Amino acid sequence: MASRYGARPVGSGGSDFQHRERIAEPYNQSSLFKKRLRTALALHIALWILVAIKILPEILFRFGLVSRTFMRKHPLPLNELWEYAWCFGSTIPVLFGYLSVTKNKVYLIRFSLVGTIAFGFVPIIMGCFLRAYELMDYYYTKNSRHDFFNFPFVVVLYIFFSVCIQVHCFTLYFSWKLMTIWSRLSKKTA
Repeated sequence: MASRYGARPVGSGGSDFQHRERIAEPYNQSSLFKKRLRTALALHIALWILVAIKILPEILFRFGLVSRTFMRKHPLPLNELWEYAWCFGSTIPVLFGYLSVTKNKVYLIRFSLVGTIAFGFVPIIMGCFLRAYELMDYYYTKNSRHDFFNFPFVVVLYIFFSVCIQVHCFTLYFSWKLMTIWSRLSKKTA
């Protein structure tokens, strides 16, 4: 197309599109919260591995795959019910969380939210209450029932509880934000 200033009109050199080429805010937030949720779920898996390592020797001993001398050599406290519930129950919400992120599935992230509360928070809070007396006993007497590399096991356990509660809170927050964003986007397209 010819014009009096040359073959191309002024201002159309390819730089006039930047004001129109912005990603809509919900899509931008969705990708940000997806990354954060994946990070929180990866941290959850790392915590799960720690609990699985603690639970595994007793399970192997009950099935006869580990000798009693091995159990005496590594004196950890016996596993409690909350550890089994958290270890075996909290993997399902993580799986639902990962599956929901790939295709923006609202119903899967709802399952992840409910499962994180039921199988994530509840066992951890039960563990906090069950070990509270032992923590107070250690606080007043400075004597620990079990040591973990010359460090009181109950203190290590409460450090685990605090990290676990933070990871679950972040997981719930990011899942909730994604669920609200995806719900709004699906209502707009429908």
